[in-house]
Amino acid sequence: MRKGLSLRRHPVYRLFLWVALAASLALLWRMNALVLSNPKYIPVDDFSHYWAAGRLNTTGGNPYDPQQVQQQDILYLLVLHSIYDKTGDV
Repeated sequence: MRKGLSLRRHPVYRLFLWVALAASLALLWRMNALVLSNPKYIPVDDFSHYWAAGRLNTTGGNPYDPQQVQQQDILYLLVLHSIYDKTGDV
């Protein structure tokens, strides 16, 4: 049953693995461009919500109260805006 090369050492098998790897990476790259980086599916502005909930949690507030979270969001955005105004970065 063992003649010459085993299946895993056969050049065609290795070529198949490299082609499959390249195809998988190309598919992942394409999915990243279409889905994973699309703000419609994954919002990019959720950091302020997590920051606000964490800040409320550490200061004794209720991170599940939408009004408190919104107040902290506004505070975060004001602080962020003032930092950008001082540094001139965009």
